[in-house]
Amino acid sequence: EVETDHVKAEDKKSSATPGRAVAKKSAGSSKQQAASRKTDNTSSTTNWETEGTVYQVPRIPKERGTFSPHTCSPKCVTSAQYEEDDHRGCNPLLIPLLVGWDRQITKHSNGGRRRVFYLAPCGRRLSSPEDVHKYINLTGLMLEMDSFNFDWWLHVLNEFKP
Repeated sequence: EVETDHVKAEDKKSSATPGRAVAKKSAGSSKQQAASRKTDNTSSTTNWETEGTVYQVPRIPKERGTFSPHTCSPKCVTSAQYEEDDHRGCNPLLIPLLVGWDRQITKHSNGGRRRVFYLAPCGRRLSSPEDVHKYINLTGLMLEMDSFNFDWWLHVLNEFKP
């Protein structure tokens, strides 16, 4: 009796639940395919993503006074005008920082939610793409909206050199 119970327990472990679809893989072919992929990758191409370094772009922060409430106008950006020829070949997300903006990442104490703010040249803190768009239109700044990114995990100052 003990032997039959033991055999029944093994049968229960090895069989699938009736009516339930179970995917089975063939062990021989997948191992052979994986081995052939490994040999193909190393012989024909190199893993160039790992052959380089990430470094931080040096940047001198612009001096900014304390913010005083005001209505933004073209006077706010007289010292921070964008010239396309000066920034040709530059990372587009880095251009606002080079012109006089600042990018801040904050982390809330309750729950740890992170947010990105851009500090305009006049000191105004902008928290969304809509705010940046409104500021650019009010001041007549020649920056594109594509130069601003509000993803907290993106490190704008990092560049990859192969």
